[in-house]
Amino acid sequence: MTRRDGARTRDTGPLAARFGRWLTALLPPLAAALLVVGVAERALRPPRPLDASAPAGQFSEARARRTVEALVAAGVRETGSAAARRAEQYLVAQARALPDVEVRVQEHDGAAADAMVPSRTTAWRVRSVLARRPGTGEGDVLLSAHYDSPPASLGAADNGAGVSAALETLRALASGPRLAHGV
Repeated sequence: MTRRDGARTRDTGPLAARFGRWLTALLPPLAAALLVVGVAERALRPPRPLDASAPAGQFSEARARRTVEALVAAGVRETGSAAARRAEQYLVAQARALPDVEVRVQEHDGAAADAMVPSRTTAWRVRSVLARRPGTGEGDVLLSAHYDSPPASLGAADNGAGVSAALETLRALASGPRLAHGV
């Protein structure tokens, strides 16, 4: 478009006007959506891991990591192995060191036909470490994880991490007053 004095100007015809109206209509909901996503992302972000100096009543990633390291140091913990027994002894000692926690080792025997070879039967003896902090009322909440590991694996993730999370949770809970339900 050209003005009377010969200078060129931008086209501000119907297309530009429609684009301006479209942008004006779209900008507030887009800004609101970005704000909601930002707030949700921040609210759902996990807390920062706490080191070993964290208060007794809080879960400490560093304290939990010590249990994973101890289980890995025990070796491959196949059911019935010497390494599994070392892991059991470590867990029993750690749980017994907690105030107001009852600890026992349970043995269970079993046998089942092999699903792939029905004529073959597999027998086993499993030892479980049970640690319980009583509550003030009826019922318990169960935290469960297995401390044995797969063959040829040190079992940090399967399931050293689960065992350490359960033990550190019990430790944090044992540092405070009894809860309504046992753990």
